Amino acid sequence: MALTRVKTSALSQGSSFLTSVTASDVTSNLPSGSVLNTVTEYHTASTEISTSMTTYVSPSITPTATNSKILVLVTICVDMIGDSNFNARLKRSIGGASDTNLNPNIGNSFYGSGNLGSANQHGLCYSINTIDSPSTTSAVEYKLELSESGRVLLSHSGDTSVTLMEIKG
Repeated sequence: MALTRVKTSALSQGSSFLTSVTASDVTSNLPSGSVLNTVTEYHTASTEISTSMTTYVSPSITPTATNSKILVLVTICVDMIGDSNFNARLKRSIGGASDTNLNPNIGNSFYGSGNLGSANQHGLCYSINTIDSPSTTSAVEYKLELSESGRVLLSHSGDTSVTLMEIKG
C-alpha cells in the first residue's frame, strides 16, 4: 500500500494544531466507565501492625467531576506469627473533613482473620475492592487502617497498597 503525504497548513511546523488539546477536551469525549485518573500508594517496609487501629496507607485523589466514581482496590499482605489475627478498616475524608467509614459493610473486613495455630504463615494477601461515589471535586483521602492481636507484620514478601481509579460517570 502506498503512503500518502497529507499537506495542510494546520500541520505546519510551529502550528498549535496538536498542542491546543486540553485534558477536558479529551475527558469530555470519553464514554462513561472510562478511567480518568489513577493513584497508587504502597507500604513497602516490614512493619509490625499496632494493637490499635492505625493508618498505614492513605492515598488521595481529586475527582474531575461530581458524578465520577472511585474504584478502590486494597491489597493487604501480612506475615502471621503464631496464633495471631488482624482487623482492617477503610475510611475516607473529603476535603480534609473528619474521617468516616467508607461503608459500614466494609468496616473491620478481616475481623478475626488469622492463624489459629502456632506455626508462622508468611506472604498472606487479602483484598478489599469497592466503588465509592464521593460526589465532589475536592481531594478525597482514603485511609487503610489495621490493628492486630498477637503478632502480625505487614509483609516484606508482598506490598500492602491502595489503588484509586476515577471512573467517568
